[in-house]
Parts: sequence; C-alpha cells; structure tokens
Amino acid sequence: MTNTDSELIKELTDFSNGYLESYYGDSPFKKVDCVFDLRGKTAGTANASKNKIRYNLDIARENREDFLLNTVPHEVAHIIQRRLYPCSKPHGIEWRAVMRKLGISNPSRCHSYAVTPAKIHKKFEYKCLCHEPHLVGKKIHSNIQSGARYTCRKCKTVLTSI
Repeated sequence: MTNTDSELIKELTDFSNGYLESYYGDSPFKKVDCVFDLRGKTAGTANASKNKIRYNLDIARENREDFLLNTVPHEVAHIIQRRLYPCSKPHGIEWRAVMRKLGISNPSRCHSYAVTPAKIHKKFEYKCLCHEPHLVGKKIHSNIQSGARYTCRKCKTVLTSI
C-alpha cells in the first residue's frame, strides 16, 4: 500500500465519520469502522449491525472526488437509516431523506464509475468416455495434475485432460 493509499484511506474514514457527525450534531455516536477490501464493480457496502462500511480502494483511487462526494455519503446514509428506521428498505424514502439531509439533492442507488470486472477464473477442460465436456477450476485441475482421480457422474469413467 502506498503513502497516497494511506492518505486516501484516512480521508475516506474521516469523511465517513464527518458525515455521521454532521447528521447527529453534538449527540454521542459510535464512529463507523471503514474497511478497504472490496474488489470488482461494487464501490461500497454498509453493514449497520456491525457499524462497518466496506469500500473499494481501486474505484476510490480512480474516482477520488466523486467517490468522496457521492459514494461515502451513500454508504453513511445506510448506517444512519438503519439506526433511525431499522425496518426500512435499503434505498427507500427514509434513505433518500437521509441523503438529502447529508446534502445530496438527487440520491442514486448505483454508481456510474467505469470499472473493470472482477478477475475471470480460468477453466480447464477434461473429457470422459461419454464425451461430455467437463470444465473444472484451478483447484481441481491442480489436484488432477497431482494424481487425484475425478470421475464423470454419468459414465463413471476417470476424467482425462483434452
């Protein structure tokens, strides 16, 4: 992790807790824990019961300003919404009201960041006597290469690589 990543993480965490403080004012509140372990197309997720927000650091890096202005309040609004309205819908009228109070005049459910999809896992093709193709993942392929035997469920013969 680079120094700029550390600065971004601190900024995202400070912004998240700043939004909470601006909503609640002087009343005591528990600061939200921010974790930066999301990958793929998801920019952020909020879990109010664990008081935790997960962010995608790659998307935050590429879209820093918009991420701070839209994604951070979006996720914080979920935490606030669940505290105030525990039975409400995730993007319902209560969430939209919280977003407006946080200064987002036109709250949206999804981001529009240009993102690359999550890693595509390679599949390996094997065959059997009934000539049904069998696609297996890296773990099973490695096991077969190490001597493990897997059989076709249909014809009960051992799979062999193509």
